[in-house]
Amino acid sequence: MMTSLPLGFPRFLVSLLLAGVLYGGLSLPTAAQAPNRIRDYTDADIYLKGVFGPDCMMDEYGNLRINGQEFGGGHVVFRLSDVRIRMEEIKEGTACPAPCRQRVILRFDCRKQACITNYQAGGSIPWPATISSYKLEFEDLRKGRKMFSVFLEMQRFVRQSNLAPTL
Repeated sequence: MMTSLPLGFPRFLVSLLLAGVLYGGLSLPTAAQAPNRIRDYTDADIYLKGVFGPDCMMDEYGNLRINGQEFGGGHVVFRLSDVRIRMEEIKEGTACPAPCRQRVILRFDCRKQACITNYQAGGSIPWPATISSYKLEFEDLRKGRKMFSVFLEMQRFVRQSNLAPTL
């Protein structure tokens, strides 16, 4: 049974309150939408090695070493806090007529000056950095989306761990 509202109670406030409750309830993340949680550098290392192979790594300063040759990139090193990470999803449609190679493109753009450098097979890293942008292409759309969220989570983790006081 529904009770009536007092006469002085504005109807638009009721609508606004109802809309807020509905929006809040619908926007709660489900288990499938929950972000990846990286709790330590071992978690980050597991994600990287699982996708990019055994020679990929991230250290406690956020320096990331990736062998992205399988995904259209190269052997690079950069600090996660120095780049902006963007995702572009290419699907078949007007922008990409058939036969379209569906893919997810992850772009790493330096925030200030060149911050990405290639490393050689022997592990030597030429410095100073000379590359301002780097991209990876994933034909497996799920894997590309997953790696985008993993890279963002690694960035968040590095930023929070750098802010945490050391004892």
